[in-house]
Amino acid sequence: MMKWGGFKLGDKAAKDLNLIFEYESERPIAPNTRDSTMVIDGKAGAWDFGAERDVLSFNLQCGAIRKDRAALQQTVRALSAHLFDARGRPRTMKLTFEYEPEKWYYVRYSGSLPINRIVGMGEFTLPLTAFDPDAYAEANAYDETHQYDTGEQYDSGLIYPNTASFHWQYVRHMSSLYNYGNLNTGLRVFIEGAVSSPNLTHFQTGEKIAFNVTLDKDEALIIDSDTFTAVKCTVESETYYVMAQYPARYVEYEDAVSVIGRKRGDFFQLIPGENGLIFGGVNPDAVVKYMWYNKFS
Repeated sequence: MMKWGGFKLGDKAAKDLNLIFEYESERPIAPNTRDSTMVIDGKAGAWDFGAERDVLSFNLQCGAIRKDRAALQQTVRALSAHLFDARGRPRTMKLTFEYEPEKWYYVRYSGSLPINRIVGMGEFTLPLTAFDPDAYAEANAYDETHQYDTGEQYDSGLIYPNTASFHWQYVRHMSSLYNYGNLNTGLRVFIEGAVSSPNLTHFQTGEKIAFNVTLDKDEALIIDSDTFTAVKCTVESETYYVMAQYPARYVEYEDAVSVIGRKRGDFFQLIPGENGLIFGGVNPDAVVKYMWYNKFS
C-alpha cells in the first residue's frame, strides 16, 4: 500500500519531494553483524572473539506520480538535488519515520537508483545507509511533567523531566539524567563559570573523571565523552558545525586549549535508565549544561 508521507529525509518529507511511500518497505530489525572468528585445523567450529554490529541499510519503496514524463523528470531531478551536495557527494541527513517521529537515524544515499519510468509514475527503491546503526532521540523527547500534592505518591516511580542546566554553587552537587534508550550514550558537559579542581562521578557505576584546572567566571570547561576530548575556553566561544558524519554534533572552539593532560580518571557515558551525577570542586559558582541524546539499537 502506497500513501503520501511515511518518512522525512533531512528537512523534507516524502510528500515535499512528490514521493509516495510504500509502508511495506524493507525496514531491518537490526544490522548485520561483523563476526571475529578463527578456524583452527582439527578443531570443530571456530574460536569466537565476539562481534560488532555492521551498518544499517534501508530500502524504501517509493513512487512518484506525475502527469507526464517531463513532470516525472522534474521530480527525479529534485530528488537528486536533495540527495547530493554541490560537489556531487551524497549528503548525510536525518531519516525519521512517521510512526516514530521522535527518533532519527543519520543516513546517506548509498547504492544505485534505477527508476521504472512508466508514464504517470516512476517506481524505485531508495537505498539509504546508516553507517552509525543506532537511532537517536532528543534528551527531553520522553519527558513528562507531573504535578505533585495532587494525590500522587512521592515514591510512585514518577520521573522528573531531564535537566538541561543548573547553577552549581555547592562543593558537592547532585544532578540526575534519565536515558530512555537501551544503549549507553555519550554525554557532553559544559561547565561555565568559576570553579577549581572540578570532578564528576557517576553514582551508579562509580566511574569518575577529574581535572586539575581552575576556571574563572568567563571561562568554560567542556567534557565530551563521545569524542574523548576535554577543552578549556572562553564562555560562549563555541561554534557549531554541521559535519558530514554526524550533523550538528560537533563543536569548534575559537580559543580552546586541550586539558587532556590534566585529567584523572576516564570518560564515561550515560547508561540506560537512571544516571546520578555528582559534581565536586572548590568554590564553585558556575552554570552546568548538558548535551546528549537517548540512544536505541
